[in-house]
Amino acid sequence: SDASVAKDFQVNEELKTVLAEMARDWRRTNTEYVRKLAITGGTDLDELAKTLRASFKGASVYPNVVNGLFLVTRQAAFSKDLPRAMKAGTIAFELYPESPGANFAYGVALVLSGDTVKGQEHLRKSASINPGGPASAGGLNSAAYQFVNSGMLDNGLAVLRIAVEIHPKEANLYDSLG
Repeated sequence: SDASVAKDFQVNEELKTVLAEMARDWRRTNTEYVRKLAITGGTDLDELAKTLRASFKGASVYPNVVNGLFLVTRQAAFSKDLPRAMKAGTIAFELYPESPGANFAYGVALVLSGDTVKGQEHLRKSASINPGGPASAGGLNSAAYQFVNSGMLDNGLAVLRIAVEIHPKEANLYDSLG
C-alpha cells in the first residue's frame, strides 16, 4: 500500500491472503506445548501423535518435530524395538509427508519390518527431495554400517540392497555389499 513502491513490486492480494492464513495457522499450532516438546526414548508416542494431529489438523503450516521423531525411530531400531521404530517413523511421515527425514525414518522402519517395497519407495522419495540427505548413497551406506556394527548384519544388508537399487551407479555401495 506504500505509494512510493511501484505497483509491480507490491504484494498482491492473493499472496496477502495466503500469508495471512499461514500466520494464523502458525499462531494456532506453535503452542507452548510444542515449543517445549522434547521427544525422547520415553515419550508416549500414542499420546504425542494424538496431540500433534489434533493441534496441526487443517493447518497449512506448523512446527517441525521431525528430528525428534527421527531420533526415536533410530534409537528404537538400534534397540531392536521395531514396533516403536515403526510407530515413530509412521508419525513422522504422516505429519510431514514431504520431509526427507520423515521419509527416511519411515522407509528404514519399513525395511526393518520386512516391507522392503514400501520402504524403498520412501527412501527413494527421501533421496529425490534431498539428494545429499539421509537417503543419499553415503547416508544409506553409513546407516547400513551402523546396523552391521551394532550386530544387526541382516538389517545392514537389507539397507544396502535397497541403497544399490536407489543408487545403482554408486560403486561404493557394491563394495560395501560385497
